[in-house]
Amino acid sequence: KSHPHLYQQLATGEAGNSTVTDQIEKDLRRTEAGTSGDQLEALRRVLQAFASFNPSIGYVQGMNFIAAGLLRVLPEAAAFWMLVLIEQEYLPAHFGESMAGNHVDCRVLSRLTAEHLPRLSAQLKELDASLQLLAARWFLCFWASCVGARATHRLWDLLFVCGPASVMQVALLG
Repeated sequence: KSHPHLYQQLATGEAGNSTVTDQIEKDLRRTEAGTSGDQLEALRRVLQAFASFNPSIGYVQGMNFIAAGLLRVLPEAAAFWMLVLIEQEYLPAHFGESMAGNHVDCRVLSRLTAEHLPRLSAQLKELDASLQLLAARWFLCFWASCVGARATHRLWDLLFVCGPASVMQVALLG
């Protein structure tokens, strides 16, 4: 509310970093088959606006799936602000060069799995399967590329109602 026209300014402003623009362009078509021209343009604007809004992060793969999912149910400006909220409150430090938040959350999930789901943890260990490797994608795309659209929206409803702390609970259910 304190910046009612900021999204419009960011979405219509200069593209900025050409490396970011190139990566967004590569990922746009990978996001979902059959995206129409209008949907594709809205997705491009939301991702470019986010990269301009937070240049220290820019654009990171996974954001495209989150933004596309948000655009299915929200107007464009609202989808942008929800992407900002998700990055800041639900997945802090997940995006960016070090991906420290993702590493931490994956390790926490691994420990919680060992504590609360010991049989699953033992089976993963027996298979030499890293829970961190499996779960990283869940966090980086906020489940949007891992489950269908309807299930994603139900998970998001749960997460947004229960708050950021529920991310780990959803991951344990995963």
